[in-house]
Amino acid sequence: MPQFQTMGVVSDVKVNILGAL
Repeated sequence: MPQFQTMGVVSDVKVNILGAL
């Protein structure tokens, strides 16, 4: 399920960005 994996990566990136703020 590449799509699900991509969504997971995007979510992780968003969390990292919010954490950086």
